[in-house]
Amino acid sequence: MEKLRFLWALTRGRRWMFLFALALLFTSSYLAMIAPQVTRVFIDSVIGAKPFDAPPFILSWIEGAGGAEFLRANLWIGAAVIVGVGLLYAAFQYFFKVMSGEVSEFIGKNTRDRLYAHLVRLPYDYFARTPSGDILQRCSSDIGAIQGLLSDDLMSILSAVIMIALNAYMMITTDRFLTIVALSLVPVMILLNVAVKGKMSRAFEARGGRDDDLAGFMHQHVQGIRVVKAFGRQAHERLRFGALSRRAGDAVRDSEYAQAYYWSFWLTLFLMQTAMVIVFGIFRVSAGASTVGTMVAFVTYAESLLRQLSYFGYMMISITMAQVALKRLDDILGEPVEDAGGESPDAPAKGAIEFRGVGFAYGEKQILEDITFSIEPGQTVGILGKAGSGKSTLMQLLIRLYDYGSGSITLDGREIRGLSRDYLRRNIGIVTQDPFLFSRTVNENITMAAPGAPAGEVEAAACVACVDRDIREFKEGYETVLGERGTTVSGGQRQRIAIAQAVIRGCPVLALDDSLSAVDAETDRRIRAELQRDAKGRTVFLISHRIDTLRAADLILVMEGGRITQRGDHEALSNQDGLYRRIAEIQQAAGREATA
Repeated sequence: MEKLRFLWALTRGRRWMFLFALALLFTSSYLAMIAPQVTRVFIDSVIGAKPFDAPPFILSWIEGAGGAEFLRANLWIGAAVIVGVGLLYAAFQYFFKVMSGEVSEFIGKNTRDRLYAHLVRLPYDYFARTPSGDILQRCSSDIGAIQGLLSDDLMSILSAVIMIALNAYMMITTDRFLTIVALSLVPVMILLNVAVKGKMSRAFEARGGRDDDLAGFMHQHVQGIRVVKAFGRQAHERLRFGALSRRAGDAVRDSEYAQAYYWSFWLTLFLMQTAMVIVFGIFRVSAGASTVGTMVAFVTYAESLLRQLSYFGYMMISITMAQVALKRLDDILGEPVEDAGGESPDAPAKGAIEFRGVGFAYGEKQILEDITFSIEPGQTVGILGKAGSGKSTLMQLLIRLYDYGSGSITLDGREIRGLSRDYLRRNIGIVTQDPFLFSRTVNENITMAAPGAPAGEVEAAACVACVDRDIREFKEGYETVLGERGTTVSGGQRQRIAIAQAVIRGCPVLALDDSLSAVDAETDRRIRAELQRDAKGRTVFLISHRIDTLRAADLILVMEGGRITQRGDHEALSNQDGLYRRIAEIQQAAGREATA
């Protein structure tokens, strides 16, 4: 019932069209009942001698035209009526298909829009623990299965229900005994549906899971093909793909076996029912309990009813697939979204930030513990530490990608938990070590942070990031289309374009999370000089392993094991025993060797 409510909610905006399509469907189904009655009348009362059995207005027309003799002399009238009704049926079916297709596409679009709107509001943690291939598979094939249900199967079900009801009514009014015979095996068909549905549902769920694994593998390896080639792992990865492909094939085979098992029984029952109707009908005509025309009409109705029942076999498979798809989409739609609440001041932030006793754990693993420091607007803070020491996590807490477990973080004196995520992300720009660029032009990538920014501002931001000259050397300059994830540019160019993205936003707080690691020392120095000139009171976080990058910072924090173990400026830390001085000495020695 919940799934039906979910589907009904998706029709909002096209419900009138949906209901109109149902009216067209009912009308066309009613027209399909007329041809067998015309055949019955002509066989029994025109060719035969049985009195006419028809509605009063039709009887009066027949008598006015000359009765049975007139129709016997003009048998083409019967054919013309059947053809005319058939043409009307076809016209109503055509408009029904057009309307139902429009409703289906609208619902498919609504589903995609709703899913995407929900995805972008999910917390960062969801994407960290969910394979991207799994998400992509659910956004493509599962929506396709639902759309197929709505465009064909749902309307086919409604059509079948209407046709079954009308055919059953016509069968009862035509011959009650044969109706009992025709419907005698229907309970067995229903029991078969109930018995097999669970098995097919499990088979399709397993098939969907294997498809997710295969899609995830393909997505990951298309993105990481350079690594595969660089390490000569093509043969090994082919074996891994082959194993996944075999498991996916096994899941497909299991689902096909379930369908074959179902259909073999269903078709046997269908043929038995048809044979029983024909055999008992022949006996009734021979005994004089029925007429040939009545028998022909009844068999037509019975065949139509049984054919509609057989459609339920086809549709049950599609419905089962769609139910599995709905469940998989519901898994995403049931995920709690980020809290959009919180204060969102109109004025931009000034950039005063304070951490007091902040702790954070991911699951059972403690990542940060007792982090305490404060900075004033316009200051630059450098952070140094080994991989996994918690440097990047600090920045993720600052923009509330994760919420800290203990302590307090304030921005301009306000607890950030009381500020909206949108406000924080408008005022705090972060550039990561491995930034993501879209397969769009350079200009579009930079202006994603500031849509509609004029060309002058784009170029100015690129100049601050020391990437303007590189961009102008591209074939199409700022209109050059980048490869997916920015693969057509170097790592240093990708980082600098991402810095330009952050600069053009004009955020009061800017965090460079090891985002100068792919540029040479001279370019690093030039970027920092440009950022300082462009700063205009901006608070800057510099996370780096290079001592030269951190040298000019107002405050340098040294992190080890999720704690701050040293703090001070470059001169103070250089005179203290600890990680900072050891790294400084190693880098100085390496520099001397390089120049020797």
